[in-house]
Amino acid sequence: MRDRFLKECKDTSKAITYLIFCVVLATVFFFQYRADVRYDLTQSQKGILFEESKWGGTKNHLLVEPTPDMGNYGSESAEVPEQVRRNMAYRLYRDMVNNRYDTYRFGILTHNSLKYDGRQKVLAIFEKITGESFYKVDAEYYVMDLDKVMADRDMTQKEAMDYLREVYYKQLKNEFVPNQETTLFYDYVEYMPVNESLSYGEFKKEMAELRKVIGGHSDDYTNFAKYGSVPITYEEALSRYETFIYKDGISGAYARLFCDAMGVAAGILPALIAWELFRRGLRSKKREDKEIWIRFFSITAMSLLPILILAVVATFELSSGVRPLGLSIDYLAFIGYSLLWLLPTTAFSAAVGSFFTVVTKRSVGIFVQLVIWYWSVSLWTSNGFEPVKYGANMFLRHGVIGEYDTYAASLGGILINRVAYLLAALALIAATWYVGERQWNWQEKPRIRRKRAVYR
Repeated sequence: MRDRFLKECKDTSKAITYLIFCVVLATVFFFQYRADVRYDLTQSQKGILFEESKWGGTKNHLLVEPTPDMGNYGSESAEVPEQVRRNMAYRLYRDMVNNRYDTYRFGILTHNSLKYDGRQKVLAIFEKITGESFYKVDAEYYVMDLDKVMADRDMTQKEAMDYLREVYYKQLKNEFVPNQETTLFYDYVEYMPVNESLSYGEFKKEMAELRKVIGGHSDDYTNFAKYGSVPITYEEALSRYETFIYKDGISGAYARLFCDAMGVAAGILPALIAWELFRRGLRSKKREDKEIWIRFFSITAMSLLPILILAVVATFELSSGVRPLGLSIDYLAFIGYSLLWLLPTTAFSAAVGSFFTVVTKRSVGIFVQLVIWYWSVSLWTSNGFEPVKYGANMFLRHGVIGEYDTYAASLGGILINRVAYLLAALALIAATWYVGERQWNWQEKPRIRRKRAVYR
């Protein structure tokens, strides 16, 4: 049994799909997860408590301990109607100028452009929420920009117009692109009109109509709280810090972020590995129903192996990163979260690929798992934590640092979710073994040759 398991593990390691899986995991780790963590550590080591975001809510670095004499502890996003109305109207204005609306389709960010009819509907919505036409606001901003360039750069009107068209307005297209924001001439949102005769409830109805026109899932016009903010007090900042350091043990938060990054790949690629290996076995024409369980466990184990290796790397990098801050971490957190969050995901993905490959002899399992994967991804938005929390998803997502209280309150549901997917994986493999055994018994059943009757 042990020798057969090791042989299957060796065969798995040679599969092309397995090598692709390892490359994808490494890419996500080094270019997504690791980059985010290193940035947090760098800012924390500088003693930066918070950084301003676009609409006033701040990103607080929870590794920095607040002190009573700081005076400012940042702010948290909040749905403050007067802020939301003005800020969201400006966001809509900029999207209308670019005719580019960020939407999520099947969890993938797309840039949607509207045709004539759609643009006319959006123009009407804009006028309702601001009380002025889009063209009037646009003309007023243009005059402001033109005067600014002519005064600050000592340009003629023609030179200023060319500069705005060829340089500045091209830069403004990236105003809401993360890490690519351009330096603005003005804080334009301060000059955005608001229709005071429109109630906040009516404003939200107009935004609901806007979402229908845009199509897909638009986080920019769904998450009202991100357009407003309220200050964080010292007591709140200290409570966040203590929860992060003592309850979450630092590594708990980053382990969830690690699993969020790894889970997207672990939710689909093990199905491809299973498809390749079981297809290869079916082509060999050998009786393999007794090998099905061993092959499944080897695929699951080998899929988890690179994740655990990266978890060890992440553990020691985080430990060395917080040491200058006089802090320590839980060295088993990354391993524990990887087993709890990702083992059921890899097992279920491998089971789906195994079952449908044996039953259909085709790549149906890949498409079935892709549908499940898309369903899980489509529930999430840009930060991986809204509008739902954990639910019944195949892979759990927690793409933010912190939110420990939400995790702790959902722990019972998380355990039920993980056990359910693990049991579903075992049930699928049991069904795969049963089908495989029936198929081989049918193939090996001796055929009775009947003698043809002879009539004289």
